[in-house]
Amino acid sequence: MNPVFEIKSNGEVLRGDHAKSPLIILKKLENSKIDSLYYLINQCNFGSLSIKQVSNITYYIELKSDKVNNKVTWFDESQIPLEVRRLHQFLMQLIK
Repeated sequence: MNPVFEIKSNGEVLRGDHAKSPLIILKKLENSKIDSLYYLINQCNFGSLSIKQVSNITYYIELKSDKVNNKVTWFDESQIPLEVRRLHQFLMQLIK
């Protein structure tokens, strides 16, 4: 089981031990970090991405909002657009 992270629009970063566990607040992001996150989401046109690679070790980003509900999954970073890699790297920095 892998931990699950959620970033809310108000900047709260939450963590759960797995998909069905309760989430706890880790920290609150600065507005500049939230703005950067939205920029990267828009830059890769996340809402219309269709990447569905599955393997033993699969990475994913899921975005749920009033306007967008999309999930991309991959296992080989060389097969996904650079913008998605940048978004994933930024998200990993935010949850540290």
